[in-house]
Amino acid sequence: MYRIFLILFVIVFITTITGCCGPSGKSKDIGKKFFINIIRKKYDASYKLIAKDDELNISLEEFSFFFRDLRNVLKFISVKSSSEREVDDRKLNEKFKQVKSVCLKMTGITSVELSSSTGLMKLELNFFVVEEKGEWKVLFSSVFDFNNYYSTILLSNAILYSSGDKKDLKKALEFCDKALKMNPNNDVVYSTYMMIYMDKKKYTQAYKYGKKHYDKLTSSQKYFERHRFPGNTIRENIYKCKVQRSNLLVMLSTIQIKKGHKKKAKNFIKLALKLNPLNQKAKEFYYTYLRK
Repeated sequence: MYRIFLILFVIVFITTITGCCGPSGKSKDIGKKFFINIIRKKYDASYKLIAKDDELNISLEEFSFFFRDLRNVLKFISVKSSSEREVDDRKLNEKFKQVKSVCLKMTGITSVELSSSTGLMKLELNFFVVEEKGEWKVLFSSVFDFNNYYSTILLSNAILYSSGDKKDLKKALEFCDKALKMNPNNDVVYSTYMMIYMDKKKYTQAYKYGKKHYDKLTSSQKYFERHRFPGNTIRENIYKCKVQRSNLLVMLSTIQIKKGHKKKAKNFIKLALKLNPLNQKAKEFYYTYLRK
């Protein structure tokens, strides 16, 4: 009896110790290692550090393509510092044994105007690292909203290849196709299609895509206008829709002039100025092409 009790005690003791110890190392070090591998282009090594849930939603190939395409517009240079803190999130704490929030301060170089500036920039990334089967794993879905973010990166590549030294309209269109497939709600892709087809002098296709973006902006504006008591944010969104619609109408007018449809172009410019009386490009277009 004593032997049985002793064996049971040892089993319980070992189980308790094993369960309490948790993963070795610090969560912030795994986060740091993840991005150092990305900087060194060791995408397969970084992929091995992501949580199982993320592996089910994104393949190694998609993961690698994402960071390769990202390098064209935003290249991580170095990880300057890392820190970690406890996370008070009921859903995450129920799902994972331990959850830490990791903050990395990094430097990078951007070649496309993703924010307010280009060139060398300071970055701060906040994401979750979780305990999974006794190991720290990066919750990749907390680093990026993958579909939306990747669509933006693909679109940035399309813009990169649509003009300048890297101009390659075929490649630009391929990036547009991928961006729209990754996020069908990324409406800005349609305007990029429009600009590319205008450059190719395929004005019917250019008009089709420009009109599609215009219609989506019109729908968004109507949605915001349905609010009976709009706050400042709603009013700002309505104003932005009007400005964007006005700008698009100038481009659609340009296409109509190219197609020889002067009357349609004039109607578009009138509507552009009605939506935004301060649209200087619409005024210049009117005096240049339509005044007579």
